[in-house]
Amino acid sequence: MTAGPVLEVPQPVEPPTPVVPETPTVPDPEPAPPAEPTPPGGPVGPDVPAPDTPREDPIEPPPPAEPAPA
Repeated sequence: MTAGPVLEVPQPVEPPTPVVPETPTVPDPEPAPPAEPTPPGGPVGPDVPAPDTPREDPIEPPPPAEPAPA
Protein backbone atom coordinates (compact mmCIF):
# COMPACT_ATOMS: atom_id res chain seq x y z
CA MET A 1 0.00 0.00 0.00
CA THR A 2 1.32 3.33 -0.95
CA ALA A 3 0.46 6.35 1.07
CA GLY A 4 -1.30 8.85 -1.09
CA PRO A 5 -1.89 12.53 -0.45
CA VAL A 6 -3.84 13.18 2.74
CA LEU A 7 -7.18 14.72 1.97
CA GLU A 8 -8.31 17.41 4.36
CA VAL A 9 -11.82 16.97 5.54
CA PRO A 10 -13.53 20.36 5.53
CA GLN A 11 -14.94 21.26 8.91
CA PRO A 12 -18.49 22.57 8.97
CA VAL A 13 -18.60 26.29 9.52
CA GLU A 14 -21.12 27.33 12.15
CA PRO A 15 -22.74 30.73 11.64
CA PRO A 16 -21.81 33.19 14.37
CA THR A 17 -24.31 33.44 17.18
CA PRO A 18 -26.32 36.64 16.69
CA VAL A 19 -25.77 39.09 19.51
CA VAL A 20 -29.11 40.35 20.82
CA PRO A 21 -28.72 43.66 22.66
CA GLU A 22 -30.45 43.70 26.01
CA THR A 23 -33.34 46.11 26.04
CA PRO A 24 -33.25 48.22 29.20
CA THR A 25 -36.36 47.96 31.28
CA VAL A 26 -38.26 51.23 31.20
CA PRO A 27 -40.39 51.90 34.28
CA ASP A 28 -44.04 52.69 33.72
CA PRO A 29 -44.64 56.44 33.49
CA GLU A 30 -47.57 56.19 35.90
CA PRO A 31 -48.03 53.66 38.68
CA ALA A 32 -51.00 51.35 38.44
CA PRO A 33 -54.10 52.53 40.32
CA PRO A 34 -54.83 50.73 43.59
CA ALA A 35 -57.02 47.66 43.32
CA GLU A 36 -59.34 48.96 46.04
CA PRO A 37 -60.41 52.55 46.70
CA THR A 38 -58.73 54.34 49.56
CA PRO A 39 -60.73 53.93 52.78
CA PRO A 40 -62.29 57.04 54.33
CA GLY A 41 -59.76 59.02 56.29
CA GLY A 42 -56.93 57.59 54.21
CA PRO A 43 -54.09 59.68 52.85
CA VAL A 44 -55.06 62.26 50.28
CA GLY A 45 -52.69 62.74 47.38
CA PRO A 46 -51.91 66.11 45.81
CA ASP A 47 -54.20 65.40 42.86
CA VAL A 48 -57.11 64.18 45.00
CA PRO A 49 -59.43 66.91 46.30
CA ALA A 50 -60.15 66.92 50.01
CA PRO A 51 -63.66 65.76 50.93
CA ASP A 52 -66.19 68.53 51.56
CA THR A 53 -68.08 66.53 54.17
CA PRO A 54 -67.60 67.69 57.77
CA ARG A 55 -66.10 65.36 60.34
CA GLU A 56 -68.54 63.25 62.31
CA ASP A 57 -66.65 64.02 65.51
CA PRO A 58 -65.93 67.77 65.43
CA ILE A 59 -62.79 68.77 67.26
CA GLU A 60 -63.68 70.86 70.30
CA PRO A 61 -61.14 73.11 71.98
CA PRO A 62 -59.86 71.80 75.31
CA PRO A 63 -61.45 73.30 78.44
CA PRO A 64 -59.56 76.28 79.88
CA ALA A 65 -56.77 75.21 82.19
CA GLU A 66 -57.20 76.17 85.82
CA PRO A 67 -54.47 78.47 87.10
CA ALA A 68 -51.95 76.69 89.28
CA PRO A 69 -52.21 77.59 92.98
CA ALA A 70 -49.45 79.95 94.04
